[in-house]
Amino acid sequence: MNTYGALLAESGLPAWLHDVSQGAFRFQPDIGYDAPAAWYTCPPALIPLASDGSMPDYLGIWTRWFSKDPYLHVVITGPEDRFLLREIALTAEQFATWILVKAMIMVEDFNEDLKAFSRASGLEDVPAILKHIDTYGDNPESLPLLPVFRSPQPHYLGDPDWNSFGITLPPDSAPTGIAGFERQHRPDNLPPPVGGFRKALTDGDLAGAWALLNSPGWRLPDARDAAMALAKAAGDPDFTKQMTAWCSFSEDAFIPESDAY
Repeated sequence: MNTYGALLAESGLPAWLHDVSQGAFRFQPDIGYDAPAAWYTCPPALIPLASDGSMPDYLGIWTRWFSKDPYLHVVITGPEDRFLLREIALTAEQFATWILVKAMIMVEDFNEDLKAFSRASGLEDVPAILKHIDTYGDNPESLPLLPVFRSPQPHYLGDPDWNSFGITLPPDSAPTGIAGFERQHRPDNLPPPVGGFRKALTDGDLAGAWALLNSPGWRLPDARDAAMALAKAAGDPDFTKQMTAWCSFSEDAFIPESDAY
């Protein structure tokens, strides 16, 4: 069961993000993502907004609990490449701009539905965005030419090879608080995370435990238990809601004893 709709409605994020997660805008299938998202396995840090079953891929928000991080990390990620993160936006305005650019390329008409989305998401300089699309299309290498993407600049955009993985981390991030999936160059021989998670939890290192929970190598039953154990230790109602939503979402798993991610 996908319970992320309720989570997003109560999150304090812009209401249009919740609407996107529910497929409220008719153009959404045109950009390749259906909503609500389906389960293809995903780490607990990801709040899936929509999914593409043909890849499979997620379009979602990567959350960095217990870290001093000012960004809204919107990413494209999925199980086929072991959840390498392609960060496409660091603010809600950047994400709304990205959606409008993708939709305009596919729909080729600034129709009433796209106008409604632009109003709902608070996009101000729509004419400049449309002019950019006429010149550059939706090439991610060109999106930083739009003022909204210049600062902060998402990690994935501006890369001519479309192959820049990882997310933008604040400069004061402690290495122990960086999850395996957040790394720009993830080693293939990371140790199994379960033992390290238990030690971090015992030591009261919530950021370290969260990073390990969102690193490769978990079995789904163990990950569910770990997510709820961390929620209990954190004592944060909002965090507990996210972990409960993830556990509920993962109930659609069809091979419960296999590696979850």
